Amino acid sequence: MIEDVITYTNDALQTGFSNAAVHGLCQSVIISHGKTVKKSYPAFVDLNGEGTYPFLDDKFDIGWYHRLLNKRYLPVKGTGRKDDLILEFEGTLIVWGFTKKLQMSAYETEEKMVGLLPAGVVAVRSIFDSLTVFNSEFRGFRFPVRPEEFVLSITYRVRQRLVDC
Repeated sequence: MIEDVITYTNDALQTGFSNAAVHGLCQSVIISHGKTVKKSYPAFVDLNGEGTYPFLDDKFDIGWYHRLLNKRYLPVKGTGRKDDLILEFEGTLIVWGFTKKLQMSAYETEEKMVGLLPAGVVAVRSIFDSLTVFNSEFRGFRFPVRPEEFVLSITYRVRQRLVDC
């Protein structure tokens, strides 16, 4: 269900960007250096456990990936069936881009992306502080985001009714 939402969200977003690196649901990969220092970075991990790094590739003008933040299960009121539930989840799009290639600022890019979100995917908030977004995704790494690059996040919410299996 969540993967379906990510797929149709990516399809909708791609209509607005011709040269995009598009990724699905990523997770944090944790690495240890010694006994005390731990680092993590985002990766798309397939069923074989192989990871793909989804970030800042200058072959593309823009790129993004999704992170699942949380899921809630809510009862459907008034149905009389105790098995009816609504799944509500929040995800975030981590977006990186190059302003010169896009000919758009981070703010203009975010507005365009929010406008392209498909029905049922509702933007909740955006963070434009590249350092904050980068540090939340790459723990323990230091990487200078150059002025012509940007990193932002768009948090979104989706509600869907679960059907009895």
